[in-house]
Amino acid sequence: MTYFKINDIDFSKYVNKLDVQTNHISTVRENANKVLQVDYLNSRKVITVGIIPLTAEALLALENELEKFHVQLTFLNPKTNNLETIGAHIGTHAISYYTVRADKVLTKAFNLIFEESELINSYINNK
Repeated sequence: MTYFKINDIDFSKYVNKLDVQTNHISTVRENANKVLQVDYLNSRKVITVGIIPLTAEALLALENELEKFHVQLTFLNPKTNNLETIGAHIGTHAISYYTVRADKVLTKAFNLIFEESELINSYINNK
């Protein structure tokens, strides 16, 4: 079953966790009458993906997509139980090696955090 893709490449078999968080963006201010006003501006999704230990080949395929910084991210939305595609970017991510031997190289499990980007979303929607 597909539930996590970056730029149409399915990485679902490497995923052990998929957290979808929605952050609401608003401003709060006090007007002249001392009444608080809250303006809802927007919402953004933050997707945290847990990745299992990877071989060197699997890591290379994933890193090739992550190097692009701005990506098209497809994930299983727990609210709708459907695949959803958004434009997103990834900030800093760290990968450590678990074992390095002549016959086998594996990374430690790690997390990737993607943040939805309005500019990328508008580009995807206008394709």
